[in-house]
Amino acid sequence: FASKTGMPILPVAIIGTEDRAVMENLKAFRKSKIHIVAGKTFTLPSIKSSDEAGLENATTEIMCRIAVNLPEKYRGFYADNPRLKELLSGA
Repeated sequence: FASKTGMPILPVAIIGTEDRAVMENLKAFRKSKIHIVAGKTFTLPSIKSSDEAGLENATTEIMCRIAVNLPEKYRGFYADNPRLKELLSGA
């Protein structure tokens, strides 16, 4: 959708929701430490829905832009991605 409309995407990382304590705190009306980090907006090039490689590249771009804002231990599958390393280096 973002590719077809040219609308900017805001990558947002949410940190602190992975802990089981969050649900327990909600049940007891206690605060939890949850951090939300927004990156810089960006746009994707126009991609046809039949272009699987283009869609995969767009997905990788979005996920790497989110991963930039996550602590290293939460980057998972994208931790060693060349695009993530490029974004982290500021290139």
